[in-house]
Amino acid sequence: MNLSWLKRFAKTKRPDVEPGQRSVPDEGMGAAIGRLAGFYDYAVPDFPPECLEVLEPLSIFNPDVAQALSIWVTLGNTGHEVEVDGRNPEVVLERLNALAGSVYRTGGGMDGLVSHFLRQIPLMGALSAEWVIAERIQEGVIDVAVVPAKSIRFRREDGAWMPYQFTGRFGESAFVALNPLTYSYSPMQTLDGRPYGIPPWLSTLKNIEAQLDWLKNLYHIGKKMGLIGFVDVSLELPQQKPSESDAAFQARLSKRLKDYAAAYAANLGQGVAVHYKDQEAKHNAVSPGAAAGAKQIWQLNEEQICSGLDIPPSMMGRSYSTTETYAEVDYDRLSTKLMVALRMIKRFIEKGYELDLALRGIDADVTVTFNQTRGFKEKEKADADGARIDNVIAKRDAGFIDDDEAARELGYEEATGRRADEAPDWMLEAGGRRRFRFDRRMGRYVHLPERIEIRGHNRALWHDKRESLRGARQTSIKTRIGAPGPSFRLGGSIEKQAQNYAEAIGSALAGPEEEALDAARVAIGRDYDGDAEAFAEAVYRSFADGLKAALAGAGADAVSDRYVEGAWRVWRYEDTGFLQAEIRGQRTENRGQKRLGIEINQVDENALRYLRSIDRHYFGKGNYLADHPTVQTKFVNWLQREYVAKGLNIKDEQAQQEFFNDFSRMVKNTSWTKVNQLVETTMARIQNMGQTLKLYETGFVRYRIVGPRSGPICGYCSNMVGRVFEVEKAAARLAGIVEKGFESVDDLPGFITSAYETPEDMKDLSDEDLQAAGFDSPPFHPSCRHRKAAEE
Repeated sequence: MNLSWLKRFAKTKRPDVEPGQRSVPDEGMGAAIGRLAGFYDYAVPDFPPECLEVLEPLSIFNPDVAQALSIWVTLGNTGHEVEVDGRNPEVVLERLNALAGSVYRTGGGMDGLVSHFLRQIPLMGALSAEWVIAERIQEGVIDVAVVPAKSIRFRREDGAWMPYQFTGRFGESAFVALNPLTYSYSPMQTLDGRPYGIPPWLSTLKNIEAQLDWLKNLYHIGKKMGLIGFVDVSLELPQQKPSESDAAFQARLSKRLKDYAAAYAANLGQGVAVHYKDQEAKHNAVSPGAAAGAKQIWQLNEEQICSGLDIPPSMMGRSYSTTETYAEVDYDRLSTKLMVALRMIKRFIEKGYELDLALRGIDADVTVTFNQTRGFKEKEKADADGARIDNVIAKRDAGFIDDDEAARELGYEEATGRRADEAPDWMLEAGGRRRFRFDRRMGRYVHLPERIEIRGHNRALWHDKRESLRGARQTSIKTRIGAPGPSFRLGGSIEKQAQNYAEAIGSALAGPEEEALDAARVAIGRDYDGDAEAFAEAVYRSFADGLKAALAGAGADAVSDRYVEGAWRVWRYEDTGFLQAEIRGQRTENRGQKRLGIEINQVDENALRYLRSIDRHYFGKGNYLADHPTVQTKFVNWLQREYVAKGLNIKDEQAQQEFFNDFSRMVKNTSWTKVNQLVETTMARIQNMGQTLKLYETGFVRYRIVGPRSGPICGYCSNMVGRVFEVEKAAARLAGIVEKGFESVDDLPGFITSAYETPEDMKDLSDEDLQAAGFDSPPFHPSCRHRKAAEE
């Protein structure tokens, strides 16, 4: 759920909420006298509120309603996952677990709360609950109060319906205004222009009433007649006594019949009948035809009850000649209805979680996803899905469609293995999007295990060469790289990989940057006696030294290593599309002769070590901001300029805070720019180094430079597009660079933008001249997006 309107409170002010809850506990029927106080100022519900009082006991004592609710809860509460999008998901996870452990303890915690809502929604027609705020608002949410839907009244204020709770008390306290920031009333269905949710099960009350009357009748009949019929006893009529009046004779006969009836009832209850010979006992069975008629009437009424509950009779154990196909339709229809209720619950949980994070000053978005219900005939559906997937892959392998078209036919956005409605999962502990599953047994959120990726057939060229290369190299790759890196995929664009790397490393750098800013804050508060140069140098040095010190144990090296290794694995060993040469508008399969002039395994190891060292230098040691010549000049000039603008002194506490805020914004903006620039350059370097070695080991002689797929390109790169260079010379040069290793920026190949003042200066140079000068492989400048393609 997107509560972006709350995010500004995390940085400026908190939402206008109060400690505790505004709703009050339900007092039942005891406060009926005060029910009319102020009632006519509010919208009257669209149905008699007393009906809700009737539905609650029916959910306990009526078997049909109780079973329907059990079906809702059992099928609906499938468990849920939480996806967090923020700079530090681990902090969010810790907070959400603390919150999940504190809410609704009397009802089974978060899992029990979901089950309660699955009872409340069909019974009351709406979800009604309030997030309870701590006494210290900064501590966020502490609990959930379930507010009885039957107590909610709406009042129109400024053109909108505002919720109030009807307490049943006297006077002004009869209605309590509820805060929409903490309280939620989510109706399942409403009438036009009306706020009240319509209880979907109201329509079944009349039939349940008839059912109860019939049950009483059946109980009476069963008591009188038994289950298999009744016994008819004939007695001899006694003589009237001479002195006995007619009235006394009738009274004696009645008493005699009652005594015999009581005696037979007692004896037959024990399975024994004892009588004199003057008595005749006969058994009379109930007519089967009469019972069949009663059964039809009962079944008709029961079907009407199921219609009112909107639960198929087949799911309540009644066959009624339901076929298997129709039962499948019933199941799917109920599953769809349950998803409507789950979406309401999803919005409520998201609202509470994001409200809690906003109150605590944590900037993060939370998305709740309920697991899918188990399908009907899952095996048959899985077989059908498998056949459909095989059909799509067959069309792709035959060349009728490309990878992205195949992905779209299977419901994915593109050939990356990601659903169109899912967020990218190139995530790391340091930041980005993370997904957590609610463990019902533990009652807390836990990390989802790594996903197993199932890839289709790779339509790589030179299939025979690829298999032999892969077999020889697979073990060495795992040995060199160690633990698996992030989820890079060959189908994903290099731009997406760079974006996720930048987000992850940016999260790892955020904490150290804050510590460095704290050190700069201290330097800002000192007195420099109007010396702008001394001020600027002191503030920058405090920031730079603080950043380097804070990064010493921040784990940025681990983040950059994982992403570099993951990208290298993809662009060095899996990328083969660039080996297709495009000649005269047609794509052809080029095959070269494998050459053995360079020890390729050793070059691979040197290249990966070289690449890791570059990003460790910039990110792990803080040189992306600290002691970076360009950045240092920018910061020092800005500090001097602002110091002069502030009157050559900053002593006032408020002025110091304003200055610090401005400096902090500049640092963060510069950090974002430099991180993205360095990451994009690293990804381009990895891709092109991997392509050079792949071209070499597969025997290609030449390659050409191709431009990016999208966006404008600079004049330098425009002059480089289409240039053709020799593979062996490029590979030999690369082997020498990575063998030397990386110790400082001087060990990086120079950019073409530094060697030539303008694009015109290198426009007329030949391909041989440029290769001899060392400009035969991108990146030609920071964030360069050019790459190679096999030529011959």
